Order: sequence, then structure tokens, then C-alpha cells
Amino acid sequence: MVSSGKLYNSTGRYNSASSTYFVTSQVLSPEFSPINGETGVSVESNLQIYFGEAVYQANGSALTTTYVANNVVELHKGDENGELVDFAVTLGSDRRTITLNPYENLEGNTTYTVVIVSGSLVNGDDVQNTKVVSTFTTELSADTEIEFTPKANETGVSTSTDISVKFASKIYRYGGGAVTQTYAEENILVASGS
Repeated sequence: MVSSGKLYNSTGRYNSASSTYFVTSQVLSPEFSPINGETGVSVESNLQIYFGEAVYQANGSALTTTYVANNVVELHKGDENGELVDFAVTLGSDRRTITLNPYENLEGNTTYTVVIVSGSLVNGDDVQNTKVVSTFTTELSADTEIEFTPKANETGVSTSTDISVKFASKIYRYGGGAVTQTYAEENILVASGS
């Protein structure tokens, strides 16, 4: 709403009172992290769903982690008909944020689909949600993309040969941070024998 006489134009003429209203078409439309279509997502990622307004169970009751896990969100490997992935749920105190923490790391270079089940949530006006689907693809998993020199079971290797470990993608320390020379030396074991 714009009150009368609060603005004027270059000729000195003041405005008349004016107002408008509108209704959004995206009721209960969440934002996802990772975002829909994102690639290169860490296999250790938690997933977050954020609504622009407080959400409740379909009957209007407060959300619980059990209700969300059993009735609201599905996480599938592949498309929405794929294998279900188990996860723990954390709810934000704002009643707008749902965090999914898969019980095991996600598989590398794999597409996952998050489904918000239709009619499982309502907002403060008792408007039910529609089905929403979001997909993302994980990064190449470092543990499946490791190249050793010398190669496994190679014979006739000189005792003066440098041993190397090469990863197909950038790697990070457990818990985050760069891999330093010291960290690598302490966590990559070279042993003799079989």
C-alpha cells in the first residue's frame, strides 16, 4: 500500500492512495540443498530442505522426526522408483528446515532423488503441499578412484622405486581441511609383505 500524498513526480504532482494484493502459486514449495540438478555433491553431505513458511503434519500437529522420516521425505538411489536410502532427521526450531543425514555415506558418481510426499504437510492456513522432486549427483568417490604406483601385484619392482598414490579428484581430510604432507604420511600406510 502507498499512502496518499507521500510521493510526487518531477512536475510536483502528488500520488493518490494505491494498493494491490496477490497470491503466490508456490505454496509450500521448498528449496533444496544440494539444489535440484546439482552435480559433484560430496558423498558425506547432509541434505537440507527449507520452506519459506512454518510447516506442520497433515493434521496440523507439530512435525516430529519420526513423522518426517515415515511420511514426508523419501531419499532414493537413482530415480524416485529406486532403492530407498535410510537417513536420520533433524528439524529446525523455526519449523521450516528439515535436515537429512544418511546413515551411510552416499555412493560416488550416483544420482539421488529426494521426494516430498504430496499431502504430507500443511502450512498455517491448512494448505497441503504438492509432491516435489529434486535430484542431485554425487562426486566421484575418492576411495574407488585411487591409482597406485607400482601397480597391485607388479613384480620385479626396484627397491629404489618411488611409491605414489594418485586420486582422481581432489581429496580432503576427514572432518574438512587440506591434506598436508604430514597428514598423508600419518594416514597412508606402506607395509612390506602381503
